[in-house]
Amino acid sequence: PFFPRSLLRGMSGIRHLSLIGNNISVLPADLPKAMPNLVTIDLSMNPLLSQVPISFASLDSLDQVAVQGTAMSGPVGRLFSAKKIQPALRLLRQCSQGKTTGHVDISLFQLPGWPDEVSQCAEAFSLDLSRNFIEIVPFAVSKMACLMYLDLSSNSLMSIHPIIASLESLKTLNLRNNINLEALPSSMHSMTRLEDVSCDGCPLRIPPLKTLQNGWSFAMNFLKKLHEVSEKGMLDFSRSGILSEEDILPVCKCVDPDAVTHVNLSYNPLRALGVDVLRQFTNLSSISVRGCSMLEVLPAELASLKLLASIDCAECEQLQLPPKEITACGSGRSKDMMSRVLHARETGFADFSLLPLKMLSSECVTLSNLTILDLRQTLIEELPASLCRASKLSDLRLGNFDDSSYRTFHHFWWWAAEVMESSV
Repeated sequence: PFFPRSLLRGMSGIRHLSLIGNNISVLPADLPKAMPNLVTIDLSMNPLLSQVPISFASLDSLDQVAVQGTAMSGPVGRLFSAKKIQPALRLLRQCSQGKTTGHVDISLFQLPGWPDEVSQCAEAFSLDLSRNFIEIVPFAVSKMACLMYLDLSSNSLMSIHPIIASLESLKTLNLRNNINLEALPSSMHSMTRLEDVSCDGCPLRIPPLKTLQNGWSFAMNFLKKLHEVSEKGMLDFSRSGILSEEDILPVCKCVDPDAVTHVNLSYNPLRALGVDVLRQFTNLSSISVRGCSMLEVLPAELASLKLLASIDCAECEQLQLPPKEITACGSGRSKDMMSRVLHARETGFADFSLLPLKMLSSECVTLSNLTILDLRQTLIEELPASLCRASKLSDLRLGNFDDSSYRTFHHFWWWAAEVMESSV
């Protein structure tokens, strides 16, 4: 698949070269030096050949290059196919100069795609491909391992290959004015040397522009969370200063809901947690709110997640649902409690019998539709006065109460006493 180097000797007078159907994959970089007077070269039917050496830029007499049946699908190959030899040579010349200076400038070339030939400038520290029509940053970018500056502004970018994270020396990435670019790859969370990422004029969702404007470190943290979902199924928001579910919505909207199996919200100043985000994770098996000392309620709708097996509520001092005495009995009890609360809200039948419940909080029942309340064999010693507002309550089951419990009803209206009298 390699060009026989023996043919390079004594060929300085050659003007026409045909290499049709030789299964060549690589052309020697010193071919132009050996045949400086080439006018035409036919590379047809070499399906493994994807690019020409940037040294072709020195072939001033070159007038025709045939590339049919090759893998040269990039800008240079297209220019050769369209018989636009001089623009192709000018592009190669820019690459050749960049290989010498370390700065490759191929801006304003109206390139329809990524030029494969830039990979021959592997030691370049700067690459400017701005103001072209490039749609995809391909795997080939990984060959530019020494890049510190990459300008892709004002292109037509739609996607960036995750391999860009292999550019460990990159410090500046300019992506401005790519009006179709909605996402950066989550792999970029590992680019710790990256200091400046400019995305003005891009409709970014991943990470949100607001996050990126706070600094690359915030964007890295966002992308890291997305990466953890794809790798471990884990959404980890622990110790992130989250105040409400609105703070986690941007990330949650960007992940595959079916991929999320674990959510960690531990040690955040959460006061409440809505269910709109969490119930979309149908494969959720565990959730942790450990150390959320200001959290008062977990949504009962969590009980509808069939695969949910672990609910860690330790160190949640203000938690009312599920209450501490329930969470102390383990995740199974907590889910059982919330399942009963959910059933009560939907049917009006609140069955808390046999639970080690010490207090009936307002979060446990919806008074407006409560019809049956079963508190038999619980640890409740006093009923809340608010229960008198349960106007539809017709059955109150208090099998564990003794006669002294009547004192708790002096707050109730006359009907509460009547219900007590008929139910005990």
